[in-house]
Formats: sequence, C-alpha cells, structure tokens
Amino acid sequence: MNYREIGPNPFDYINEVADPALFAGRQKELSQLEEDVARLAAGHVMAPLSAIVGERRIGKTSSSLRVQELCQGYEVFPLRVSLTDMTAISPWEFWQEIFYGLIEMARDVFNTSSSSVGFRREESEVPERFRLNESQIDFFRAYGDRSAEVPPNYLVYGGLRHIVSAIIECGRKGVLLIVDEAHLLVSNRVLTQQIRFALREAGRCGIVFVGETELAQLFADREQPLFAQGRVVPLDNFAAQADIAECALLPLIEDERQLMSPMTIDYLVKLSQGKPNQIRLICHSIYSRYQGGLQADLNITIEALDNVLDSIAATYSEYDVRQKVEAIRRLNSVDLETLYNMTRYPNWTMDDIVALDESFRAEGSSDSASLRRETMLIQKQEYFVELGLMDEDPYKCVLDGDEFLALYLRFWYEIRKHGELSRSLVLGKGPPTPFGEKTEKLIRFLCWELGRQPSIVINTFGAHDQGNIDRVEAARARFKALEDLLEGNPIQLGGNHNAIYEWFRTCELVGRPGRHHLVCLFVRNLENPRETMSIELYFDSAEIPLIVPSATLSSLRQRGDDCRVLVEAWENFTANLPSLSGLLEAMGGPRIEELMEKMGALERWRLAAVQRHVGTDEEVEAADVTVPENGDIDTFGEWISLYVDGKSDEAESSVNEHLLLDGDRRKNAQLYNDRGYIRYGLQKKDEAKQDLQRALDLHYNQLPLTLSNLAIAYLDEGDYESAIEYILDAMFLTLSAEEVSAGALRFRLPPAQRARKTDWEQHPANVLEASYINLGFALRQSGSREDGIKVLEEGLALMPSSLRLKHALARAHLSANRYDLALPIYQDMAQHSVSDPILSQEINSVVRTAPRRR
Repeated sequence: MNYREIGPNPFDYINEVADPALFAGRQKELSQLEEDVARLAAGHVMAPLSAIVGERRIGKTSSSLRVQELCQGYEVFPLRVSLTDMTAISPWEFWQEIFYGLIEMARDVFNTSSSSVGFRREESEVPERFRLNESQIDFFRAYGDRSAEVPPNYLVYGGLRHIVSAIIECGRKGVLLIVDEAHLLVSNRVLTQQIRFALREAGRCGIVFVGETELAQLFADREQPLFAQGRVVPLDNFAAQADIAECALLPLIEDERQLMSPMTIDYLVKLSQGKPNQIRLICHSIYSRYQGGLQADLNITIEALDNVLDSIAATYSEYDVRQKVEAIRRLNSVDLETLYNMTRYPNWTMDDIVALDESFRAEGSSDSASLRRETMLIQKQEYFVELGLMDEDPYKCVLDGDEFLALYLRFWYEIRKHGELSRSLVLGKGPPTPFGEKTEKLIRFLCWELGRQPSIVINTFGAHDQGNIDRVEAARARFKALEDLLEGNPIQLGGNHNAIYEWFRTCELVGRPGRHHLVCLFVRNLENPRETMSIELYFDSAEIPLIVPSATLSSLRQRGDDCRVLVEAWENFTANLPSLSGLLEAMGGPRIEELMEKMGALERWRLAAVQRHVGTDEEVEAADVTVPENGDIDTFGEWISLYVDGKSDEAESSVNEHLLLDGDRRKNAQLYNDRGYIRYGLQKKDEAKQDLQRALDLHYNQLPLTLSNLAIAYLDEGDYESAIEYILDAMFLTLSAEEVSAGALRFRLPPAQRARKTDWEQHPANVLEASYINLGFALRQSGSREDGIKVLEEGLALMPSSLRLKHALARAHLSANRYDLALPIYQDMAQHSVSDPILSQEINSVVRTAPRRR
C-alpha cells in the first residue's frame, strides 16, 4: 500500500499528557488531590502534604499536571520542579531551585500581560505587581558562600515565608509546590526535616511529592521526619476497561474511533495490564501502520508490536531487549505456553501457581497432583533460568525483564496460540487477576458440566462487601419487571432504578430475542473476602431447554472451596430478552440513533461497536469474559465423521484436500494434528509423527492433545522415557476441566487374563483422563508398577467418576494377578451404564467368572 497523509500521530508515549482532554481515568485520585488544593485555598490550619506514587511510566507526571490545573480553579499558585541527583542531595541546591522558581514564575504571572501558567483573569482586574527579587532574600546572599553544608534553618524558613507572603499579597490564596522525582529525597532526612518545618513556618504553602513507589516511605517509615505527616495517593495500572478504552480512544477523532474494535481494547487490557504508557506505545505503533497504509483499521497486530520493539530497543540500557525477545521467539510451543503460564501474573510464588493451575482442573483435587505440578514448576524454572528468561528465585516465578518484555511475551503467546484476535465480543473486562481467572475457570467448569455454552456472559466485579442474597433476588426481580414491561403491565422496580441500566447492558448484547435460560451465581474470593463477582450466564432456550442437575451445584461449590472461591448464592430461571431496539420500543423511548446523539464520545463508540457485532453473523460470546477458549474455532470437519465411521482412508484424503487450501496457521495446526492421528491408525507411523510434530511447531491451540498423540507413538516404540516426557507436558498444560474439542484419543492398557485388548480409543477425548491412563501404563512397562498404580489413583482423586480410570486401575491389578484388588473395581463399574461395548463385555466377563468365596 502507499503512504497516506492522515495527520500527525496522536499517541505520545514519551511525554506526559499535557492536554487535559486526552487524560484518561484517575478520577478517584484527582478527587483526593483536589481536596488538598481546596483545603489550602480555604486557609486550613494544616497545609496539605501528599505524595503521588507509582511505578515508572504509569502517569505520575501527567497526574501532577492535572493538579496544577486544579490550582487554577481555586486561585492557588502552583510551582512544578523536577529533582535531580544534585538537587536531592544538596539542601542548598534544592531550596535555590524552589526559591528561584517561585520568584521567576511570580514575575511572569503578575508582571506581564499574559500568564504563562494559564490563570484566567477578568479584563477589569488589575493584579498586584510582584515586587520581590532575589536581593531581598537572605538565602540568595548566603548561597554563594555556603559556609555550612546545610543552609541554616532561619534562611530557609524565612525565605519561603517571605516569598509565599508576596504571592498571596498578589491575590493568590496559597502556594502549592509540586516536586517531581521526589523519591530521590527518601535517603536525605536532613532535607526532609527542613521541608517539614519550612512548610509549617511558611503559612499557606503545601506540597505534593511525585515519585516512584519507594517515595511512600516518607510517610510510612517511622525513622522519616515526615512519618504520618501526609497521605499517599498511589497510582496503579488502570483496573477498569473504561479507563483503558479512554486512553486508547480519546486521542482519535470521531471517525477514527470506529476503526478500533472492542477486541483490540480487550487485547490492550491483556497486553498492557492497564499501564497507560504501554497502551499509548502500542496505539502509536498501530496508528503509524494505519498512516502508512499498511492496515485499513486501528486494530492490533503482531507487526505493530514488532514496530514497538524497534522503537524501544534503541533506548534500552537495562538489558538487551532484542536478545530476550529473540529468545522468546525461539521457544518451542510447549516452552512458550509454559513460560507464559508461569509468569502471567507478576511476582508469583510457586504456591500461587499450583493453587490457581489446579483449580477447577477436574472434578476433585489431589495433593499428589499438586506436588507433581510443583516439582515440574521447579524443573521448568531451572530451564528458563539457563535461557536467561527467568530470575533465579527459589520461591517466585519472575520474568527476567521489565514490563515491555512481559507485554511482548503475552502478545507473542496470544498470536502463536490463537493465530488472530478473538472474534468474540468482549466488553468491560479489566486486567487479568488470579480471582478473575478462577472465576472464568469456574464458568468453563460449569459449562462443561452442563454440556452447553452460553450466548451471553456478564461478570460484575465488586471490590467491596455486597449482600449475595439481595444480588441474586434482584436479578429475578429485574427480569420479572422486564417481563411486565414487555407484556404492557405496570412494572414494580421497588426503588431499584439501576435495573433499567442492567436491562440496557444485557439487551444490547442480544442477537436473537426471545426466551433465555439464566444461571445466576454470586462468588466471593476467600483469599480477599471483600472481592466478589456476580455471574450471569444466558443460554438460548430456543435450542434445547437447559436442565441443571441437582448435583451440579454441590460439585461446583466443592471445586470452589478447593481453590478458595466461595459460591455463596445460586439461582436459575427463564427470562424473556428483547433486543435493545425492542427494549426501547417497549419503553416508548427514542430510537437507538436518537439515543446515541445524546451520549458522550466513548459511550457512542461502545454502543456502535456492540450493535455492529450483534447485527452481524458473528456470535456474541461474552460481555465481560470469553468462554470458552476453544469455542471460537471450527474444530470438527467431515474427516472426523469419516474416521468415526471407519473410513480412515477417506478421512485422510479429506484432510489432505483441506491442507492444499490456503488456510491460516492455526487451522493448519489442527489439520496436521488430525491427519497425524488418522495416519497412525493406518500404520503410517513415521508420517504420523511428522504431522504431529508439525502441529506442535505451529502451536496447535490444543497442545495437550498433540502431546498425547505423540506419547502414544513413543509408547508403542518402547521409548518410555520420551513418552513419559510428552505425557507430563500434556498434563502440565491441561488447566481446566473442559474436554478438548477432538474426535478421539488413544490410550494403552496392559494385557491380562480375560482382558487382552490393549489398544483403546476414547471418544470424545479427555486429555487429562487419557494422560493419567497412559502415564500409568508407561511407568508399569518401564518397571515401576507401584508408581503406575499411584498415578492411576491420583487420576481417580481428580476424576472420581471416570470409568476409564477405574478400568485402567482394575486392569493394572488384573495384569499383576491381583484379582482380589481388581474384582471390586469391576463390580463397581458393573453398577454403571457403560457405552463402550468392548469394555462392557470385559466387565461382564470378569464379574461373571469371579470365584466363589469359601
């Protein structure tokens, strides 16, 4: 494409945000700081003392500019200074910077016709001239001599009081010092002691420190002179997706905002973890490609992030960012997914990872499985430390690099695993947290139990205590009122006018109006009980009526308890959902177009984006979470049906035809996996292994599936060491209870009297179940029979209802001539319905020929 003249790139990731119209978020923090400015203007006896703290590049300086603008409305005189190593070490240099800056700015403001700091004055107002100069301040006369290392207190106190008084005489209500890079002051207690007493002596003079996180020590450390003298205003990464959307969309003109999809906003959430500088950095690269005609929209691509790498590499001095990025890009698919999972949250401990990864992984929990994961984590960590990609910390899993490297790893992983941006509509989802991930896994576990996927999922996070019963009952009352509205009956909101907002939030996502089955849950984070989540799952009742088994709730609560998530309330009922247009019509309100005209820019963008997606053939899978990961790909082709019908040759030919098409990498990865599976059954074992390895190289979306298929090939060759390695990786990467979307999986059992069949197939596939069976077989065949038994018992602890695992354990006992141990398991299986006719025949044979007890 040719370069297009569109205009300058509106995204600046280097300088602070000078234009208040482009400043996103921070309403709560600015409200706190405004209170300080108001107290200062009102002449409060205690001058305000605050500290804006946060990590590098999180927006501290931009926030301090907003404080400077707040001063304008309260007629407070602000001075911004940025410390250096010299001014932070030397009290002489510090106070010279403050005094000289105040005098120079006061001259500029009061003695010239135009104000450089933007104070608005009526034309008739004639301000008092600022007549103070350096010669009238004793500090400046002593500055050149410096007879002492620290200026005497009377010079400091008197000088600041003199200048502040002169500024107030010119019509200002106070002076606010805004000191950037103030974390440099933490180690200079002599200077901070002077600051403390100087502010007391100066009268209406306050100070706002701005600096990195260690700055909070000024007020928190008992050894500091300023201990408990002020308040800390921490700046964290944006937690609300609305703030991240503002950061990405505000610099764009109205027409350009439509070119950025909700999915890109969601990816910005994932990649930046809410850090404003990283959001602007990525958006700058996206816009540059848009300017150059390399893409027609403003959506994120891997090329955009590579362009960011080019910009960043030249300015990095902490480490060779290119070298580490290349190391990440060279990782094979298994190692890439492993590294991502281990470092997806900062400063993880081993216990944190084990607890989260084992949560909602199966029906139950197992101490042995947790210990197995911990052992593998340690081994994986040692490997990544050797590669220079992880810190050598025995207790934590930390990526060896800063935020950019973590961002690149996350993005590279998403692209390699999923191949493209998610096609589902995701709105309102904040940065990932362990509690949020557990909630998503809880939803996937529930959907797996029900065997259905919802058309809409709405998650509402609460960072405070809320009444669970009220929330669930409110959902029922909300939809009862909506039903009355649609039927033309009087509605009873019971004072809950927030229900109307909830109607809009839900109905704008409805693609097919009509009856839906709603499952409503309320969960609490037991590790932080003040964190709660309300979950609403909407299932389309036009398909098959949803039946929620009575055992589902108890199973869900048990798994929640195991991972420290409490399911406090549960309700399910049907609800009639109109589209947004239908809702507006029922309310007698305006049309959508009229409604959008009255909205703000971001609200218009959001509603237009939602309506655009709902109006297309694309399914709206989620409102606040994406479920499931593997639900956005067509995993079943005609070759699956052909293979199941015993037409393996035709199935292989069908896959060959699809591979000749110009498909994307992710689809080809699935095709290679499936063809490898089919070819292995056709005894084309070398070709099958090549196909399966190619699927790994392309990072098939279901890596554990391909790893399990490769393990079978090595099991049959007698290479048990390689087989066990593949199986362990498959188990390690299986993190949820979902069955993978595959037609079949192979597993092996030892031969025994009355049970000689060893080659088995599982349909539909369950990687975790098959992995435990194959691992037990591999350990037995390699001479570790007792270990094989323990592995199968571990699998049964995770999946106590699995007939396949029970069968494998019974067969293991039977092959060791432990009929006494095998028979009770066969008798238990005989009490259940068994769909596999060969297994049913074996069970009947063993039970029927059981010797009588004497």
